Amino acid sequence: MSVEETTHEEIDSHLEADFKFKHFTVTLSDGQSIAALINGDIGWLMYLRDADDIGFSTRNPEFSDAEGMMEFVLENGQGDEYPTFYTYGVSDIRKALHEFVDKRRLPAHVMWHDDRLTEE
Repeated sequence: MSVEETTHEEIDSHLEADFKFKHFTVTLSDGQSIAALINGDIGWLMYLRDADDIGFSTRNPEFSDAEGMMEFVLENGQGDEYPTFYTYGVSDIRKALHEFVDKRRLPAHVMWHDDRLTEE
């Protein structure tokens, strides 16, 4: 689901929906967007400056890359696995999405990885 120029209440509604797996994108009028993938009470974010951007994805320094993979389901029903160290609790995801809507920039509340760089 893509949400354009959303409010905190709409973000909260998506995060609180009664589904284990959630996937939605918040897009601003200038083309910036953040996609949120949620599994239960954790998730990760991908930020794009515009539609052609490779983007940035979250990294949580509290996890190591040896802590395994976690399943997420895209809005088209496709299941994918991503490293656990990409993830944050939903409360951190919520704060980052609120900051994105309010300040219209890459949220500073979470740590980001520039996906143009070589893989970890």
